Amino acid sequence: MAILRRIGRVTTIAFIGVALLAAFGAGGFAFLVRKLPSYQDDIQAWVTAKLGLTLDFTRLEGGWGWRGPELAFRDVRVRAAGDATPFLTARGGSVGFNVLDLGWRLATGREIAVDRLTFDGTEFTLVRNEQGDYRLQGAPAISGEQATVQVPPDIDVLVRDSRVLYLDAARSVAWAFQDVTASLRRDKEVLTLEAQALPPPEFASRIEVAAQAGVGDGDAGGKFTGEWRMSADLDEVDLRAAAQLFPAAAVAPRSGRGDVAVRLEWAGGVVKSGTVELALADVALQSTLGAVDSRFERIALSGNWERTDEALRLSLRDVAVTRNGRAWPEAASDDTHG
Repeated sequence: MAILRRIGRVTTIAFIGVALLAAFGAGGFAFLVRKLPSYQDDIQAWVTAKLGLTLDFTRLEGGWGWRGPELAFRDVRVRAAGDATPFLTARGGSVGFNVLDLGWRLATGREIAVDRLTFDGTEFTLVRNEQGDYRLQGAPAISGEQATVQVPPDIDVLVRDSRVLYLDAARSVAWAFQDVTASLRRDKEVLTLEAQALPPPEFASRIEVAAQAGVGDGDAGGKFTGEWRMSADLDEVDLRAAAQLFPAAAVAPRSGRGDVAVRLEWAGGVVKSGTVELALADVALQSTLGAVDSRFERIALSGNWERTDEALRLSLRDVAVTRNGRAWPEAASDDTHG
């Protein structure tokens, strides 16, 4: 009986604690909602201080998202400091807070800390110049791998239900990627980007990309170390369209369709290793003389390569090729003798 009474007492205390915490959280967030007008300037100042950008928006309102309390805003425009034209627009956005951290900061009168920054219905333009470099049109330039990383640690930056326009004037490419979702997060020494989208149908049916960048400490904040990892997965990619992404002198298939997965690693600004997986059909290869002279019904393989100071190591596996109805390697025959 004593044990039962002790369990009952502990349960009662825990229930009361949870109830008080819920009441405090609700009261604290109600206080936050009442103070919304004053937080608009604080949010804009936080974005400028932490990200080096100017955030403009219209209506601001409080709510409760699936990850906790949020302040949502509408008609978002993000621009480089000092610029009048935004490089990113969004239908809406929000800043989110960790509920326990928020309650503690409200109770102690400390400055509120943002846990996540979300943009919905975003539109921006990714441009490739003649040198092969990529940049967001109108965004602040990042010069060199030692540029400061304008993403504070332990904050999630999310993009949902968005559209990206890719422009490459040198190759007359203008592609619109729909249903773009992306996440960006910096954890101490690593900056991670993950994204997926629906490409234009003439290019592919689906694309997923991920990138990790090494970040070191510096006087002005974290800086890129030159160590990168990047991966890309494309489904039903059209090789004729994809060939527009490569220089004219590159040796690449001129037609065909299939699935492609690529993994690359950089160190010191140099690509050190990579892997590739191909599952292609109806492939046409181009000879060095410029004429299409090789067609394959199927090409499938996995391969990886690694660059060292002494050599370049290359290995292939799971190779399967079909040309003119003949498969290589040939399937093993099953001879049965009576």
